Amino acid sequence: VTAVVASHYDGVVFDWETPAAVGSDPPRWYAELIAETRDALHSRHPGYQVSTCVAWSPDDIDGRGYDIPLLSAASDLLYVMDYD
Repeated sequence: VTAVVASHYDGVVFDWETPAAVGSDPPRWYAELIAETRDALHSRHPGYQVSTCVAWSPDDIDGRGYDIPLLSAASDLLYVMDYD
């Protein structure tokens, strides 16, 4: 958050492409990190944007069993990576 503010950025983009099993803890932890970052940035200024890159399919593409509903709730915007 300090780096975003000090560098005059308008937000951050998360892009984690490490394999994770569906229902495992890492995808939940990732969504929690995004939500905490969003909350911290929005407490500084509501105009900061937190975006998250997601695979084009929610069906465990390339072993990335991320929880898309959690990521959606934690983010201001999802970027769909349609080149996967």
